[in-house]
Order: sequence, then C-alpha cells, then structure tokens
Amino acid sequence: IMGSYTEYCSDKYQHNRDIQPSLLYRDCQGPFIHDPVNAVKVGLPMETTLILDGSRATQMVRGRKKNKTTPHKSHPKLKNYKTYHPCFDLTDEAAYDLLEKSKVPLWRGYAMGFQRTACWCCPGMCGLQAYALEKNFPGLANEIRFWEKRIGFMQPMNNKGFDDLVRVGAKKAEKEGLL
Repeated sequence: IMGSYTEYCSDKYQHNRDIQPSLLYRDCQGPFIHDPVNAVKVGLPMETTLILDGSRATQMVRGRKKNKTTPHKSHPKLKNYKTYHPCFDLTDEAAYDLLEKSKVPLWRGYAMGFQRTACWCCPGMCGLQAYALEKNFPGLANEIRFWEKRIGFMQPMNNKGFDDLVRVGAKKAEKEGLL
C-alpha cells in the first residue's frame, strides 16, 4: 500500500502546487482504508458475520443520523450486514475502560501518544498527532517540513504549518498530563 499511497499523493498533490489536499473530504480514505477493508468484509458470509466498530456518538459529523446499529455505507453490499457499534453511547472514558477490560489488542501507536491510526503525513492531523509524530519519528516530521517548503502549509486555510500543530499538541499534552 505504501508504494501506491506515495504514487497517489505524488501524482495528485506534490507535482501540482494548485491542488491542496482537502481537510474536509479526504479522498485518500477510499482507496487506502475503506476499499481494502471492505473487500475483506464483503468476502465474509453475511448470515454469520457481525461487524463491530468503535464509532461513538461524540465523534459524529453534525447532521449525520447514526445509532448503535447503523450499517456501513462505504460499500453497497455492506448495508445488509449486521453492524453494531458497542461504544456508541459511551463516554470516551467508559469506552477506554471497556477496551482495557476486554483485552482487545490496540494499535501500539496509542501508547506513543498518537490519536488515531491516520497516515503520518495527513494534512488533517490534529496537534496531538503532530506532537506524537515529532516526538516518536522526527525523520518523518522533517519530511513534512521538507514538503511544506515545496508546496506550502499543511493547513493553508488556517495558515498553519506543521510546527504550529506541534506547538499546539505539546501545550495540549502538557495540559492533559500526557507528556
């Protein structure tokens, strides 16, 4: 996937200064997240498959109508699969407590301070994500700085660069006792 991702970003954004990645509609999610995962899901027998995910009401985009059993809409065949969002009505704290007690294996990046399993160079990353990247993988952080010099800030509409995000993330990490 990495080779495909590099080609995708390079062809679409890095070779064209007039196009910036969208922070609202991340078109990379389809080919690199939803499509490969959905290909596995639709290969499972519908009658005996229950799709579980970590969706929570607090993470919903305004205007969306979702509940504990809303089916996935990222693939037409998935609408008939049984879907359950067990953490939907839980607070973040209760969801983390449930995960800890259940012994569900979590991505090791969370222990490093990452907020989500996003691409390391995602222009939509939050400050805590940028801070974790700077702290754990300074070489990748420098790669983002290199590309910012070439094509501009990661979040041009906010006039914010990667180092601005790192500073915001460091302050938030200190305030929340995450350092």
